[in-house]
Amino acid sequence: MLAREARVRAPRTGGRRNHLVRLTIWIFSRLQATSKIGDGWAYPQPPLLNFGWLEVDRDPAHRIYWEEYGNPAGEPVMFLHGGPGGACAPAMARFFDPHRYRVILFDQRGCGKSEPNVASAGPAVALSKNTTADLIGDIEKLREKLEISGPMHVFGGIGAARWRWPMRPSIRRMSRA
Repeated sequence: MLAREARVRAPRTGGRRNHLVRLTIWIFSRLQATSKIGDGWAYPQPPLLNFGWLEVDRDPAHRIYWEEYGNPAGEPVMFLHGGPGGACAPAMARFFDPHRYRVILFDQRGCGKSEPNVASAGPAVALSKNTTADLIGDIEKLREKLEISGPMHVFGGIGAARWRWPMRPSIRRMSRA
């Protein structure tokens, strides 16, 4: 929808609320007109280097699925997907320079290819022992599994912020999406 169409369709009865409705419609119409989805990536899709499942808890057993892309000797960067219910996709590795970074993607507890997940086991099982503290512990266990002992970049949502707090010496850079 074009911006001028949004203005025509938005109600013009006055008042602050209607002004906000028109403004919101206009903003989203501009985003749709200017957002680029497709081949506008800064980096090519790097090949998959390694993948697996890591058992992070028992009773019930939780195994997180992880993938590794980029330069095995590069600066490690861990990308946390949005959630709940999200999952990582290989295209997420394209946010990072594959020559500079060792990119680690993983599906958090209850999500994507991790086991159990909500789709296969239901929320009662998949979401048990699935807290922010558990996510932070999973990040540490995955770092240990992948032998990442030095500083690491972390990108993602609130999970990345919580992992950072209190400030860890292993953080090189953190960004919240």
